[in-house]
Amino acid sequence: MEWFEGSGLYEGKLFYGSDPKLNGYNPNCEWFMNAKYGISVGYLSHSVNAGVDFPERLTSMGKQTDWETCVNELDVQKCVDTLAKVQPGYVMLTMQQCDTHTCAPNATLDALLGAKPGENCSTRDLVIEFSDALKKYNIPLMLYVTADGMWKSPEAMSKLCEAEFPTDPSTFKAHHWTAAFKRKWFAAHREWSMRYGDRIAGWWVDGADACKGYSDVELLLFKQNLLAGNPNAIVTFNPGGDRFLPWRYSIADDYTAGESCDFDDYPEERWVNGAQWHEISYLEAVTNRCAKDGSDPTEFMVNYVKAVTEKQGVLTIDFALFRDGHLDEDHLAIMRAVKEAVKG
Repeated sequence: MEWFEGSGLYEGKLFYGSDPKLNGYNPNCEWFMNAKYGISVGYLSHSVNAGVDFPERLTSMGKQTDWETCVNELDVQKCVDTLAKVQPGYVMLTMQQCDTHTCAPNATLDALLGAKPGENCSTRDLVIEFSDALKKYNIPLMLYVTADGMWKSPEAMSKLCEAEFPTDPSTFKAHHWTAAFKRKWFAAHREWSMRYGDRIAGWWVDGADACKGYSDVELLLFKQNLLAGNPNAIVTFNPGGDRFLPWRYSIADDYTAGESCDFDDYPEERWVNGAQWHEISYLEAVTNRCAKDGSDPTEFMVNYVKAVTEKQGVLTIDFALFRDGHLDEDHLAIMRAVKEAVKG
C-alpha cells in the first residue's frame, strides 16, 4: 500500500468523492486533443536577460539590462509569424519561473512586494500581445505559471510568506510555503485570469508538488482562481522533476502535466484516470541525443508525433526563444517536417 501525499492517489487510483466534476474526462479538452501538438516558449529573465552567464545557450544574445528594457526588445509579431508557419495547435507562454520577474503587469504582486511597476512585473503585457498576434492565425494561447513562487529571492518570498524564507534550497520544507503565501499567490493569478478572460485556453502550473505543501484541496482552490476569467480553460499541476507521470497527479488536473527530460513516452489510450494524455519536453533534448547516437532528429520527431497523436495524445514541444523574438532555425526545420507529416 502506498499513499502519494497531496496527489489524491492511493495505489494509483483516484478518490473523487461525490462531485462529478472531479471525475475528469473534461469535455473542454476536446480542442486540446484535436490540436495534436503545441509549442512552448519562455521569456524568462534568467535566460533572455542573463548576459554571458550561460554561454551554452545564449538566448540572451549576450545582453543584460534592466527587465523593462529587456521585455521591450521582444518582437512578438516576428515570433508569432515564425511559429505560425509550423502550425502549432496552441502556443504556451511562460509567465514567470523561480525569480521575481514576470512578462506581464500584476498590480497585486507589485503591492505585495512593495515594487514599482516595471521593476519585477513588466509594464508591457506580452500575454495581450501574444494573444492578439496569435488570434489572426486562430492559434489558442496557454500560459505556464508556477505554484512555488519566487524561491530564488528569499526577500520576496519572506514578504509573500509572512515568515523568513530560507536562502539554501537544500533546506526547503513544505511548511516554508505558508498559507499566507498561497492566499497571496492565488490572488495574483486571479488578477491575470480576470484580465485575460477567454484569451487563455489553458494553464500549465509548475512546482505544485506535495513537498511544497500542496494538497488536492489547495490545488482545487488555485484552479478556481485560474478559472475566474475563463471557466472553460483547462488546467494541470506539475509535481516537478524530470520524469513523466503516466497518471493523473491531482483531481484538479484536466490533462496530465507530463514533464519529461526527453520525448520517450507513448500513450496506450487518450485518457489517464480521466485526464487527457499529454507530455511536455524540450526539442533540444532530442537534438542532443541524436547528435550523440548519430540518429536523425527530424525522422525521430516525425515518427514520434505521429505515433502519439494517432493515440489521441497531445505534445507540447519547448523551443528556445531568443531575446529579440527569433527562434532556433534547426528546431524550426524539424517542426516544418512534423507539420507536413501530421497536418499536411
